[in-house]
Amino acid sequence: MADLEPVILTNPELTISGSSLKCLMSHIELTPDVATIEVKSSCGIREYPGSVKWTLKASLYHSYDPEGTNEVLTAAVEGGVPVPFTVVASSSQPVSATNPEYTGELIPQPFTPLSGDVGDASSFDLEWSITGWLNTPITNIVPVAGRAGGFDPAAHTVAEVEEYLAEHPGEHSAIVAAERAGKNRATLLSTLEALVQVGASA
Repeated sequence: MADLEPVILTNPELTISGSSLKCLMSHIELTPDVATIEVKSSCGIREYPGSVKWTLKASLYHSYDPEGTNEVLTAAVEGGVPVPFTVVASSSQPVSATNPEYTGELIPQPFTPLSGDVGDASSFDLEWSITGWLNTPITNIVPVAGRAGGFDPAAHTVAEVEEYLAEHPGEHSAIVAAERAGKNRATLLSTLEALVQVGASA
């Protein structure tokens, strides 16, 4: 039997409302708060499982950039409705049974807009409740249709896409198609199409 390998969070990813906060995150956890029901009778005291409340906890850096922390979270709070989220342990690997994608909806709450010491990066701890989960998390182990090998270009920067393509040159066309079907960003598409042309002439 092969040695069991622990999960190493080298490049975990958190998305909220479809926007990736991977490069602004330093800590992530999905935590259950389990309540118990104590019943006292003439036969003694017995505890039964009660309700389970799940919480997403993340340590994030503030960013005022488009699709940065403040913009994404502020829009979610102002919307006043649950927002979708995903968490994956390794964003560089396809979603699978050994790299499941946790998915669900968060209940937005006001967050700290600025916090830190002079000379340090402004950061804060986010704690938003997860709705819809029961005793176990909802996971997806199948790559999303339209994503090349499980890689979603819309959730990554241009530099990250270029790095991925350097390692997976056979997925140029698939990634262009995935981007067109997703956010369809003109600047990124121009870069991707240029890379496809370079790959074809090489």
